Amino acid sequence: MIYLDYASATPVCKKAISAMKPFLADEFYNPSSSYRMACQVREKFEEARHKIAKIIGANQNEIIITAVGAITSIINAAISDCALVMTFMVLCQSIIFSI
Repeated sequence: MIYLDYASATPVCKKAISAMKPFLADEFYNPSSSYRMACQVREKFEEARHKIAKIIGANQNEIIITAVGAITSIINAAISDCALVMTFMVLCQSIIFSI
């Protein structure tokens, strides 16, 4: 069978399941909280952001991780970034890039 409906459901890679298992079972703490276990999860979260950034050649601050199914968060972040760029362009009248 060929499955074509990946918009509604997508299989998860076995390596991803293995990597996430501790956070789904034992280390399920909110990384935005300030208690000890949550801070430990936040450290692992930041390590993951750093690894992703390194793999794709980006700055760690450029990696935005949202909740599952948080398309609204993604759209809002994109609109916010576009608004910032547009404001910069209006204020500066030009943007110069060099490669």
